[in-house]
Amino acid sequence: MAYIKPVYRIVLGALALFLVYTLFLTFAKPQVYRSQHHWQENVITAQRYMYSSSSHPGVGGWSSISTRLLELPPYYYNLAFGSASAVTGLTIVLRKAPHPQLVPIETNVLGEVDHGFVAKLYNPVLYPLKRHVLSLREEYNPLNVLMSLWLGKPGEAPVAGGTTSQSQVPREVMQFAIDKANAPINDAFRGAIGRQVDLLERVVQSLVAANGVPVFFFMPMHPEVSAAPMNQYQRRVLQERFPTTHYHWLSDPSADRFQTSDGIHLTRPTALEYCRHFVDEVESIRKRISSSPAESVTAPTR
Repeated sequence: MAYIKPVYRIVLGALALFLVYTLFLTFAKPQVYRSQHHWQENVITAQRYMYSSSSHPGVGGWSSISTRLLELPPYYYNLAFGSASAVTGLTIVLRKAPHPQLVPIETNVLGEVDHGFVAKLYNPVLYPLKRHVLSLREEYNPLNVLMSLWLGKPGEAPVAGGTTSQSQVPREVMQFAIDKANAPINDAFRGAIGRQVDLLERVVQSLVAANGVPVFFFMPMHPEVSAAPMNQYQRRVLQERFPTTHYHWLSDPSADRFQTSDGIHLTRPTALEYCRHFVDEVESIRKRISSSPAESVTAPTR
């Protein structure tokens, strides 16, 4: 039984370290700018929203394409997840009260709900604990805190001339996205889009029932990717299901104004340019709704 005493000391020491670290986080409130991988970043993004005591009148359910919408007003929350679809974010939006008034919905990537991801976030034991114990949240993983304190906020990579031209991106990278978007439209693709739009419609109906106003938009992509049959088919299905006569849609600025890093994701400088367009249009809708409550989901944007 001699081994019990050392183990007892180890357990007590670990608990003491955990308590000291928790108190440090509670009082110091260090800013965390870095994560170890994009899945951890997804959890951090979700938990910051879930546990925030601030109300956000605008929350977006987006995919990785919209992660670079960085210059949003402070009362908007970018709930964009890498390698996930918008409906996963919208599912989380529906689980937090009070619900936001405006819900911008990026429609480039539809997909299904990542139920495993959502279930882990709302684990019945850990979810309430993490609300009160900061050290249990993914954001405050000690390595994330140390990297943030040591390295600071990630800087923007310098780009000659303030932008990256499509011609500077390796053609094979761009061509992969173009070829993928130009694949034949078959019954399997039509069926998948149909199921995904059905799911989105159910989520949108839940948002509307909670007095939320969905605002649909397409993020700009490479012109050849945007014009490809697959993307055009998806656009038609979405706009038939959510017509502009009954739902708010943001206008599409000319795709030639924006540059991509891979045919799909905007470069950071042009993402900031699109962000200004996005904010201007969403704010216009928000102000109209605020001044005229009767104008809501069933009011066209034009």
